Formats: sequence, C-alpha cells, structure tokens
Amino acid sequence: MQDGTTIQLTARRSITFTTIPDQYGRCVYQVQGIGAFTIEPDAHGRLYDERDYVHVTFGRVEGEHRWIRTDQLPDRPVVCRVELEGASTFNPAATNPASPYGWLSVRRSGGGSAPTGTSRRAGEIVHALVRHWLARDDHDELVGYHRWHLAPERMRGHGVRIDRLNQQLSQVLTVLAKEHAGYAEQAAIRDRQPLDRGWTPDPSTREGQTILRLYEQLAMVKSEHRGLPGAEVVPLLEKWLTTMNLTLPDR
Repeated sequence: MQDGTTIQLTARRSITFTTIPDQYGRCVYQVQGIGAFTIEPDAHGRLYDERDYVHVTFGRVEGEHRWIRTDQLPDRPVVCRVELEGASTFNPAATNPASPYGWLSVRRSGGGSAPTGTSRRAGEIVHALVRHWLARDDHDELVGYHRWHLAPERMRGHGVRIDRLNQQLSQVLTVLAKEHAGYAEQAAIRDRQPLDRGWTPDPSTREGQTILRLYEQLAMVKSEHRGLPGAEVVPLLEKWLTTMNLTLPDR
C-alpha cells in the first residue's frame, strides 16, 4: 500500500491517493476527498487479439466475484458533488485527459449521464490514475494474478466454443462426404475419376473420426499454450496417440 501519492492534473488541480492491490489482480485507488476507483485489466482481453485494454469501475470492488452491481459498490466517487456509478473498458493509448468522450462512460448514481463538468473532471482523474497503474512496479505481477484467476472461466468458454465448432465441423464433413459420394457416382457414369478428397477426413469412418479427435486435441493444446509448440506437440499428444493404437514413424 502506498501512502499519500500526489499527481498534478493541471496547474491548479492535483489529486492525492493511496493504492490497495489485491490477489485477484485489481488495484483500488482511494482518492482523498473523492472516493475509490478500481482498476484492472480487461477481462476479455488477449483472448483473440493482443489488446491491452483496462477496466475502471467507480467504487471499491473486493472479493473473487467477477459480476457485480456497480450501484451497490461502497465508496463510489463523488466528483463535483455528483456521485458516480458504473464502469468503462477502454484502450489507455486512446484516452484524452481533456475530454472523456469516446473512451469513458461517466454516469451519475441512479442513472443518466453526469454533467459536462463532472465528466471532464472524472476523465482527468481516471486518465491520471490509469497512467500511474500502468507504470507500477508490480503491474506485470497484477496482470499475472488477474489472468490466473480468470483462466478457469476462460477455459470453460473456450471448451464450449470448441465443442460447438467440432459439432459444426462434423456436420459439414458428413455433408461433404455425401457430396463426394454423389460426385463419384456421376463420374462413374461418364467413366471419369472422382474428385480427390485431399486431406478432408470422412467422419463416417474410424480414420475420419480419429482425425477429428486429433483436431480437437490440437485445438485444446493451442488454446492452452497460445499456439502450437512445434516439436513439443508430439510428447503432449503421446498419451492420446497410445490410446488410439497409433505409432509414429522414425524420424
């Protein structure tokens, strides 16, 4: 915990705050005379892209829970005599301390947008706090905690999508196999060669089912390791290959 850190916002305005990081990767900024701002990485970042977005909540967020009612949070900030409520997710590189519009949602408690002066003042404060958060010595450590606690939820989400895509893939390949069979039947009538199936597995055969199961296993490995680890795929799949009674050729 840091005591009495002061940041100059403008020539006439400054804020003084303390910071309280927690085991879930959040950091509560307690601004003197104003209230609390909870800062953490975007819970949806780095799933499918390299975005490093930040999530700022007006009020004090505590505990493991991820889904909260912002209108029930304690110590919500009061800016220009207006109590704020809600949260915003944004790209820190796209923030403008002179204007909150386009990156920060500033709402008053009970609903409705905050007055213009309140929004601008809140934008100045949040911009300064996020810059301080990004420069913290323990920033990478906090991000690591955040990702560790989110991993089970993210794995469940990936697993659901993998199952859904595999079902769709199986259905498409089944239809594709029928179309190949139809093409081969018509080609035989005209004494022509059927289309080359290439790499496409046939889910109606044991070999095709094996390939699809291997595809699913590789998808899980890729999700877990953020990419396929090249030659390390073989030992990762060794147990699976054994259960399928498959042998690898000598290299």
